[in-house]
Amino acid sequence: MISKEKLREVIDVKLLGSQVYVVDIKVSNRNDVTVSIDKKGGVSLQECASMSKYIETFFDRDEEDYKLTVCSPGIDSPFHVAKQYINSVGKQIKVLTNEGHEYYGKLDHYGDEIIINGYKNKVNKLNENPSRIFIALDDVKECKRVIKFK
Repeated sequence: MISKEKLREVIDVKLLGSQVYVVDIKVSNRNDVTVSIDKKGGVSLQECASMSKYIETFFDRDEEDYKLTVCSPGIDSPFHVAKQYINSVGKQIKVLTNEGHEYYGKLDHYGDEIIINGYKNKVNKLNENPSRIFIALDDVKECKRVIKFK
């Protein structure tokens, strides 16, 4: 079975000096490997294909018997790494806390806490002006971009 650690070592060499970063690496019991990569503005199909070809040069399919998928995390996927938060500063997000509270608004700051200019829930959006909301990172269960179509 391919190890996540070995995959990470191989991928990190390829990404050195690149704007592309790893969001997640998953390896199933059946050796199905999924590598999610991203960059500010999103990764292209060519970048995913290039990473896939690169990874395949390090692992023998006959020996490892694996299935490899390299993809972007998806526009509506939860954040996994700090760079996703950083690249979303100024964008609309939804935060679900460990206590089950939902917050919506523009991400103003990322650090030990996130600061959003927004609302406690969707209902308040209709009845209130936005306010600055401070949420400790340890209290964030899930955070993701909110996509609005005009």
